[in-house]
Amino acid sequence: MIKEMVSALERRAYKPIFDGFANREDIITCASSINDEKLRNLLQKEVLGSPEFFYVSGFKTVTKGANIYLYPRYLYSLEEINRLKNEYEQRADKLLKRTEGHGEYETALILHDSLAKNVEYVDDRQKQRHTIIGPLVEKKAVCEGFAKAYKYLLNRADMQCLVVSGSAYDPSTGRVDSHAWNLVNIEGEWCHIDVTFDTTIRYLATLRYDYFGLTSSEITRDHTYEERDYPIANNTRFNYYERNHCVIRGKNEFRNFVEERIRNNEMDFVIKLPDDAPDRGLEAKISKIIEESMTDFGVSGEYSTSFNAFQKVFHIHIKRM
Repeated sequence: MIKEMVSALERRAYKPIFDGFANREDIITCASSINDEKLRNLLQKEVLGSPEFFYVSGFKTVTKGANIYLYPRYLYSLEEINRLKNEYEQRADKLLKRTEGHGEYETALILHDSLAKNVEYVDDRQKQRHTIIGPLVEKKAVCEGFAKAYKYLLNRADMQCLVVSGSAYDPSTGRVDSHAWNLVNIEGEWCHIDVTFDTTIRYLATLRYDYFGLTSSEITRDHTYEERDYPIANNTRFNYYERNHCVIRGKNEFRNFVEERIRNNEMDFVIKLPDDAPDRGLEAKISKIIEESMTDFGVSGEYSTSFNAFQKVFHIHIKRM
């Protein structure tokens, strides 16, 4: 947080700055005792990166004599800000009611699911897609909007959550693009959660948790960021698939898992393979076991698989004829 990054002298100077942004002032004056470059970095992180300052699109600084003058750029009028704030707070209140009585892991999961189910990934170059207005008011967002909304909700639930800025491999385009996701502190341990990726890799109605509760080494299989700037996540106990016994080790265990699902008429399911599972021929081996299991149980129909090669997760859908 900002108070951990500045000196006692600077703390006295930055309060009127944030008050000025909060009151939507056109010119904000502060003492030049704050280094201009450091001030800009702090504002970049604590204003443009803050969910609550959704209405600030940027700023410029001008140093004159003993003062620094800030000239913010705002997206909305004060009346519009108050209206939108009221809307997203009401929406957040409803979502947070669902977490009452739950622990931190369950709270993080409930809020992850709420966003993944109800917010559509839309990149139409509208600025609100990058703020909490997109997901919490309009239910449309890009990765930055998802990450800021998740941070806002978890902070409201008294949980630590950071927005991570970096890049990630987009399987839909085959490119590495800029990206944002979250680091969440659950029960004193940090883990990575990427609500955007879990939302966009969904197929049919099945929720995905390929990017819920990952360690730093797991997330960096297809995400890149300045690791030294963020807490280390090294505990695997929050990985959704590990925690819910969906990691399948070995051919026989996988066959038993598939056959149990068919026996229970569960024709849509997700499994994860161990991280050390060999990459070569993996999809062919999985397909063969599914076909054999369908034959053994007399299931006529077709099946489809969606494979996240980086996280080694399969979504399998069997359609009876």
